[in-house]
Amino acid sequence: LWRGTGKTMSEIVYRPNSDVEPLSENGPENADQVRNDKLIEELRGMGAFEDPEKNVVRENALDKVEHIVFEWVKELSDRKGIEFTDATKRKACKVVPFGSYCMGVHSSDSDIDVLCIVPLHIDRGDFFAEVPALLGQADGIEKIHCVPDAFVPVIKFECDGVDVDLSMARMPDTELPDDLDICLDDHIKGIKDPKDLTCLNGPRVTLEILHRVPNVDSFLMLLRCL
Repeated sequence: LWRGTGKTMSEIVYRPNSDVEPLSENGPENADQVRNDKLIEELRGMGAFEDPEKNVVRENALDKVEHIVFEWVKELSDRKGIEFTDATKRKACKVVPFGSYCMGVHSSDSDIDVLCIVPLHIDRGDFFAEVPALLGQADGIEKIHCVPDAFVPVIKFECDGVDVDLSMARMPDTELPDDLDICLDDHIKGIKDPKDLTCLNGPRVTLEILHRVPNVDSFLMLLRCL
């Protein structure tokens, strides 16, 4: 869960809101659990849960996109005189899915929101000028559509039948720090481009929401219903 961020479920610690108290923190009664089981059964019948086979396709599609982006960042960095070796390539780029897929509440027809986090020398212009062509050369990727002027600039495409929205954010360093945590304000203070902050808000908000609920599993089930 939360691939690319270094976060695991055990690290999602509840942070209460000091201004607002929850209506109740009581657990469910037996009758509530029966209703909950019926709700889950109904959701499965409606296709709100993705079957394991399709989820494997989704994971493989994400692996393919991650490989393309990693290789592009390394090659462009070489052209700009900044070399990343096999040992340091993880400092060149991080690919972070977020939204419903990240939280595991996606349905069979959901897309994947993906953020590519890169060093300062990778320009957004480079991203939109070069990445679409590389995606087009890959097997299984089609229907590529760029929206560079959107509030969140994005490249939309289909990878092995899975819809993907790919965005990019630059960090204020020539390489990504080993301990990069996009949820920490200290790690983004040097960012000057508002578009970079806007793109980073996707995964940041996803994780912040989970920190703000006392029972993550119950919240995710509610979110799936919505």
